Amino acid sequence: MIKLEDKENILLSKLIGFLNGMDEFVVDEGLINSVKQVLLSLKTKSDYDNSISTIIKLKEKYLSNCRTCASPCGRTNDYSLNDINNSQLKEDRINEYKTYISSFSIDSDFNDILYHITKLSW
Repeated sequence: MIKLEDKENILLSKLIGFLNGMDEFVVDEGLINSVKQVLLSLKTKSDYDNSISTIIKLKEKYLSNCRTCASPCGRTNDYSLNDINNSQLKEDRINEYKTYISSFSIDSDFNDILYHITKLSW
């Protein structure tokens, strides 16, 4: 059965949840650079703990209203690829992620990043 490493899955899950909330705030250069560094961590399979901490801080800063929402929609919740129940869908999503992350470059367009990462939760 195909599966992501635990910390890789946690980091990707938090990143998907964060990026799903992008319509809640204005994107700035600092945010773009932070997301790209997290993706670089995923690509190089390194510094997961620091990147997890980065995403948690970004969620606190940019999605603070989601944490206190009286009617949470689940849109910004962590989305774990390892927890997908349908084994074929899980395999497809993980393979899609691996294909994208292998082609990721620090020069990648942010809208392209946003599309490919949030698409994993559709």
